[in-house]
Amino acid sequence: MWMFLVSVLSVWLTSATISTEEVVLKPGTVAGNAVHHPASTVLFSRGPPSGHGENSVNVFGEGGMQTRTNNGLHLEISSRLNSTLISWAVALPHGGLALCDERGSKLLLWLPDGTVAAIDLAPLKVPVGAVYLEGKVYVACFGTWPVPRNDSGLAVVDVASRRLEATYPYAGVGRPNGSEVHLHNAYAFSWDCKPEIFVAVVGNPWTNPPIAGHGLVRFDREAGSFLPWSTVAFANVRSVVQQSEDVFFALTQAPPKQPSQLLRLEKHGHHLLQVASTPLPSRKGGDGGADVLLASEKDAVFATDRDLGHGWVHYYQYKSGAFQLRASHMTGNHPRHAAVLPSGDVLVCNRLDGTLTSFPGLARHPLKKVQPVVVETLPAVSFVLPAASAKHDTNEGHASEPCTAHSGGHSSGGNLRGGHSGDASSWKTMGRDLGFIILGIAISIVYESICRGDPRCGGESTRSRRESRRNVSVGEL
Repeated sequence: MWMFLVSVLSVWLTSATISTEEVVLKPGTVAGNAVHHPASTVLFSRGPPSGHGENSVNVFGEGGMQTRTNNGLHLEISSRLNSTLISWAVALPHGGLALCDERGSKLLLWLPDGTVAAIDLAPLKVPVGAVYLEGKVYVACFGTWPVPRNDSGLAVVDVASRRLEATYPYAGVGRPNGSEVHLHNAYAFSWDCKPEIFVAVVGNPWTNPPIAGHGLVRFDREAGSFLPWSTVAFANVRSVVQQSEDVFFALTQAPPKQPSQLLRLEKHGHHLLQVASTPLPSRKGGDGGADVLLASEKDAVFATDRDLGHGWVHYYQYKSGAFQLRASHMTGNHPRHAAVLPSGDVLVCNRLDGTLTSFPGLARHPLKKVQPVVVETLPAVSFVLPAASAKHDTNEGHASEPCTAHSGGHSSGGNLRGGHSGDASSWKTMGRDLGFIILGIAISIVYESICRGDPRCGGESTRSRRESRRNVSVGEL
């Protein structure tokens, strides 16, 4: 009898603390060409919930989001956005959210008054990452699988007007097979002490043969164009974090059966150079590298990896010019996005088993053995947004250290944009940048000459073979 009463009380308490609200998003009409699509709007009874306390999180996936308390372990509110697959979320000023609907190729603006505006991103398809900067949301679109059809690129949405302002398909001018690569994220990083937009150009590691990525590429907002040789290297970069004005860490997604790479990129003039790399531990299968995030100490990161049937959270330190793997922790099936909470807990979204794995205190004590806690959450869970990020209107893409411009070394305060023509450091930077450009062109020419007619390299001769590969969900990539 007592057990029955306890069971009933438990069910009553759970139903009393979890609320659910649903909304059906109806497709909007399309006016004119690729830009200025009006948004279809619906209304929740409230704006996005933020949970209670610094250790609340919003978790996103199939059909909407969940607000979870106690470092993500307890469900508080379930918000249904029917027929959607939310793969990325961005905190907007004053409490709103921008959500990437991967399935519908839309950006959803969930505003504080409860309005949800569904903005069509056509002609671009499959939004997989976004960032907010100066009143606009910049959305990275993956494009058609397996080879983009001029629909992989960057979409720009104006938040105030709730309209698509412009779209910029990525062409990779000057790079081999530049139009056949995918974008996988967008960032607002500090560059010459100013925020600039960057995209991660993952290339096409899934084709046979694979196509090399372009690393981290800056988008010139004034010119409305990409700078494909921002990174002077070929790298299938999927995820990037910025430690300081000069230092970035990147994780690649390697072709099947090859280990992904953890990279250190350093700023030299107007370009990024790859100064160190290390392969992640070998795996039995899976899609490889997923996400990289800064640890509590300097020159240390966590990198997630997707193995066959499960995943890993690896902890690396960078010392004496090389990476050192210091610890590894097993997580769920197909980890996607990960985050560090103010408590020091590390949370990982496991997409293929619909779970959230919490590693209590791991960020503060990365070398200690941690007992993970696993909770069921949304199907196809893909993204976790800490309440602290939403409350303080922060985005993960910004540098973690104060910006300091230098007249020499890695960064240049006397650069071409901000320096004076008579400044010796400006001329030095100009010469260095010209050298990088020449080097990039030379690499491109050599790459194309080697690959011309060679079936082991990407090109028109192998397009039909690539396009005949199996059709899979972008969410599995």
